[in-house]
Amino acid sequence: MNKTIIIIIVLVVLLAGGGGAAFFMMNNKSEAGSEAAAEVAVEEKDDPIFLELNPPFVVNYQHEGSLRYLQTSIQLMHTDQDVIDDLTLRMPIIRNNLIMILSEQTFDDLKTRDAKEVLRTRISESVDEVAGGKEGLSPPVEVYITKFVMQ
Repeated sequence: MNKTIIIIIVLVVLLAGGGGAAFFMMNNKSEAGSEAAAEVAVEEKDDPIFLELNPPFVVNYQHEGSLRYLQTSIQLMHTDQDVIDDLTLRMPIIRNNLIMILSEQTFDDLKTRDAKEVLRTRISESVDEVAGGKEGLSPPVEVYITKFVMQ
């Protein structure tokens, strides 16, 4: 009977030790899981958020003495929802500045791909200045010209 009691005590101690070890390992895994979830949350914040500027811009310009029209659709992209919300709040200022930039263009300013890229850069700088002040935003707002018709 002595041997039976000793075996039972040893089994209880082993089971208790195993249960304690399992408890600590589970806690460590949940902490690691929390860290992994936090990393995923940071990565998800980096997803692009697009803001379409509606209605499309329609401006006129001169070409060889005749009046011409430019219609363009523009979308802004950033990874921070707060920046997108701020851009939405400041939309009248942004639209005003973009109309001024677009209307000062000439046919020669717009006919090549490189010229359109220069225009896109000017638009981006203007939007960044409205949203982030003279130093702009970091990272900057990306500008995408999704429609471009010259007539």
